[in-house]
Amino acid sequence: MELVTPGSTWAADVGRGLRWVLFIPAGAVGGFFASCVANFSMGFSGYSQDSPFVSFMVMVALGTFSVWAAVMVAPCENKTAPAVAMGTLTLLFFGFSAIALCSVHAWGDVLYCLVGGGAAAFAMKNAMVIDGSD
Repeated sequence: MELVTPGSTWAADVGRGLRWVLFIPAGAVGGFFASCVANFSMGFSGYSQDSPFVSFMVMVALGTFSVWAAVMVAPCENKTAPAVAMGTLTLLFFGFSAIALCSVHAWGDVLYCLVGGGAAAFAMKNAMVIDGSD
């Protein structure tokens, strides 16, 4: 995994470096937009915005697409490293959110954090299997 590719132009190397810098913010933004789209589309499907099914699907979208967006932006052939990096950050986010929710006794929301973390772990594992580094 080289940051500078031999024989490439300076602009290509700068673009590659920017993609390495931006893959984690891209994952966060991708997860956020996916959760917004999931919430919006569930409203059109006739579900109440406060229903447990909508919260479940929003957390699945957030966990899965945050890892997926980061893997798509990272400029490397081997997608395991960016998947593990973003998956770990997403799991930490959901873990700290679950701890904060436990402190205010919001037990139903803790379950949604666990679902989102499970979706992130599933996406991370799928990126590793597709990459062949299972």
